[in-house]
Amino acid sequence: MRLISVEEISSYKILPFDLYNENEEIILRAGEEITPGKLLKLRYVSSLYADVREELEEDVIEYQDVESEEDIIEESTDEDEIYLEEIQIKEPKRRKSQTKPKDPEKEKLAHEYEKKLEETKHKLDYEGGDDEPKSSIPFEHITYENELSCIPVKSQLSIKNDYKKAINTVIGDSAEDSKDIYLDVRDQIVEETLLTIDDLIYKSQLKVYGEYNYTHGINVAVLSTALAYKLKLNDSQIKDVALAAMLHDIGKLKIPKEIVEKQALTSKESKLIQLHPQVGYRILKKEMRLSESIALVALEHHEKNDGSGYPYGISGEQISLYSQIVMICDVYDNLTSNRGLIKVKNSKEAIKTLLDGGSKWFTPWILYTFVYMSNYNDTLPLAPH
Repeated sequence: MRLISVEEISSYKILPFDLYNENEEIILRAGEEITPGKLLKLRYVSSLYADVREELEEDVIEYQDVESEEDIIEESTDEDEIYLEEIQIKEPKRRKSQTKPKDPEKEKLAHEYEKKLEETKHKLDYEGGDDEPKSSIPFEHITYENELSCIPVKSQLSIKNDYKKAINTVIGDSAEDSKDIYLDVRDQIVEETLLTIDDLIYKSQLKVYGEYNYTHGINVAVLSTALAYKLKLNDSQIKDVALAAMLHDIGKLKIPKEIVEKQALTSKESKLIQLHPQVGYRILKKEMRLSESIALVALEHHEKNDGSGYPYGISGEQISLYSQIVMICDVYDNLTSNRGLIKVKNSKEAIKTLLDGGSKWFTPWILYTFVYMSNYNDTLPLAPH
C-alpha cells in the first residue's frame, strides 16, 4: 500500500482500489463512486492508504518520461522505487473535526491586525513608503557573501559549510547522524542573529547567499529566529523554532533531485512533491527523534490560515504556533530567492506579496510582526541565484 492524498482520490469518478486508514481498516472499497460528501469525510482521516502497487511502479517510469526513452532504459529506477516505499508512513492523528467556539476577544484582535495589514498594504501600493528611508547601496558592491548582513561573513561561511554537511549526511541515508550537526548549526544561527537583531534595519541583512538548496533552510531559520524573538518567545522556544525552520523541508531530500529542482511540474510530480511534509515529519520523529513541536513544522508549513493549504487543510489555531511563524518566513525567502511563479525585484515587493495573501494565508498578528520587525521599504536588488 502507499500513502495517497484526498486530491489524488478526487481525480477519480469511481475508486479503482480499496482505501484504508492508518489502522489498515478499509474505509472505501474499489468500485465505489467518489462523491463530494465522501471526499469531505476523507479529509478528516489522518492518513489514507491505497493498495495500488502496480500503478505506483508505472508512475515511477512516467516521472522519468520528462527525459528521453533512452534515459529511461539506461537509468535504473531502483532509487526512485526505494523512495516511494519510504513514503508509506503513518502520520499523527490530526486535529480537524473539533470546532472550537470563537473567542470574541481573539476575533476582535484578529480584525484589528487585519485592518493594520490593509493599511500597510495601501501605503506600499499607493504611497510607496516615501516617508521611509530607502536602501540605496548599489548591488555591485555586494560579493557572493552578504557583506551587508548582520551575520559576519566568517560566520556565514561556517554556517553554510556545516549545513551542507548535514544535508549530505541525510542524503547518504543517515538522518540520525545528522542531528548533532544540525543542532550545532542551529546554535550558530541563534547566537549570531540575536547578537545583532536589535540593530536590524532591513530584512535583506538577514539573507545568506548561495545555492538555494543549501541556503533556503538557513535563511528561513534566521528569519524565524528573528521573528520568534520579536514575538517575545523564550530562549528555549526560539531555539526550537530555529531548528524546526532549518529542517522544515527535510522531506524533499528523499524526493528525486531532478523533480525537486524543476520549475514546471507535471500533475503527478506535484503530487509527489506534496508528500514531502509527511516524509519530513517521519524523518524528524522516527529517525532524528526530535520533539512533536519541531516535527509538526515539517508537516504543517504548507498549510494556510484559511484552510486552503496542504496536506490536511487545517486552519487557524489548528496550525501550531511554530508552523505559523515558519510559514511566513518560508514564503518570504522563496520570493526573495526567485522561486515559484510570483517574481519580485526586492524585499519590498516580497512584503507586498505577503500582504496580498494576508489573513487568508497567515495569522494576522504574526504577519504584522514580521512586516514591522524591520523597515519594510527595502529596495536593494535581490542577489543572483
